[in-house]
Amino acid sequence: MVTGQKPTFGTFMGYRNLFVHSIYMVTDITGVLCCIVSGLHPTVHKYYFQYFLTSVPIFRYYLKVDSLLLSGDIELNPGPVNDKKVKVMHININGLKDKVNSLYAECRNYHVIAVTETKLSGNTETKDILMKGFKESIRKDRTEDQGGGIVIYAKDEVTVHRRHDLELLNVESIWLDVTHQKQKFTIGTIYRPPSALVHKWNIIAQMIENSLMTPFSKILIVGDLNDDLLPGLPCHLKNLIDSFKLHQL
Repeated sequence: MVTGQKPTFGTFMGYRNLFVHSIYMVTDITGVLCCIVSGLHPTVHKYYFQYFLTSVPIFRYYLKVDSLLLSGDIELNPGPVNDKKVKVMHININGLKDKVNSLYAECRNYHVIAVTETKLSGNTETKDILMKGFKESIRKDRTEDQGGGIVIYAKDEVTVHRRHDLELLNVESIWLDVTHQKQKFTIGTIYRPPSALVHKWNIIAQMIENSLMTPFSKILIVGDLNDDLLPGLPCHLKNLIDSFKLHQL
């Protein structure tokens, strides 16, 4: 990914004496060249063109970006698709029932989709939230109210085995062993509401510890844990990360 200084009005204001025409925000190297070449007196074209080429950060930035794009082998984000790797995503959807089509449109290229805060009840049948190309969803609904809830979608070609033994009481979670081609891993999707009592962190830690005993060496934890990361407050999530030596993928 190429990063650099983005164009701002202030960037051009510093060089306004070089231009005859009005100053505009430009988004590509052609636009910059038009401003420079059409706005300068012919006797100073060469001098100021070399100055901008070597001295102005925004010009150097767009020169690099356009050179890469013109090469013809740069993919758009997220880059080339590698079907040999399992692609996993998590989303807090705040109500799934009326958003299945949107979810499919945005996320259908992922192998495993973990959804939290589905807010489904027993009145919603699993067939009503099916997505083409995916197995029947694995779900855990709340029984006492209409909040929370977890749903997991897995592509038809992905093998999943639910690990009920890792799903401890009093914490919303779904644990799966996932196999796709030669890749194998255990994934735990956890939802902890903001109002949950502190002792729930101990249950989450116990689930992660138990997952380390699975036959798969790779453990993936996703979900929405609602911890407060502000300085000066106890950070249970950071303690969890440090205790199990977890790292961000």
